[in-house]
Amino acid sequence: HDLSHIYLKNLINDGQLQKLHIRLLESYKKKPDQHWHTVSDDGYLYQNLAYHLRQAKCIKELKELLLSYYWLEKKLAVTNINSLLSDYSFTNKDEDVELVYKVLEQKSYILRNKKNQLASQLLGTINRQSSPLIQKMLNDASQNKVFPWLKPLSNSLIISDLVATFN
Repeated sequence: HDLSHIYLKNLINDGQLQKLHIRLLESYKKKPDQHWHTVSDDGYLYQNLAYHLRQAKCIKELKELLLSYYWLEKKLAVTNINSLLSDYSFTNKDEDVELVYKVLEQKSYILRNKKNQLASQLLGTINRQSSPLIQKMLNDASQNKVFPWLKPLSNSLIISDLVATFN
C-alpha cells in the first residue's frame, strides 16, 4: 500500500489523487446511499476507510462516520480499539468527534477485551443533551441487540482527564 501510494503520488498531481480516492470509495458501495457499516469486510476497507475519506476531502462524511454507532460497532468487531482510535487522527478539530474519541480512548481498556460493551460505555458516559449527531449515535446505541447487557439510563460513568488501569 505504501509503495503504491508513493509511486502514484510521483506520477499524478493532488487533484488527480483526490479523484482516485473518490473512485476507490465509490467502488465499494453498491448503491450511493449505502451505509459504510453494511459494506462487507475485504480485509482492507475497515482498516483504511477514514484515511481514504480524508484524502478524498469527504470531511463531512468522515465526521458522520466517526459519529455513527453502527460504524463504531462494526469497525470494533472487525478490527480492534486501536484501529478505531487511529481513525480519529484523520479529522479536523470538532467538538463532537473529540468527545467520542475521548470516551473511546478512556474506555479502551474495557473495549480491548469486551467489544460488546461499546453501547454501554457510550450511553453511560456521554450526556444525552448533546448535539443532534451525538443524540442519534446514542439512540442507535440504545437499540443495541447484544444480550445480556447493562443499558445505562443516564450518563453515570466517569470521563476524566486522568485514567488509571490495573491488571
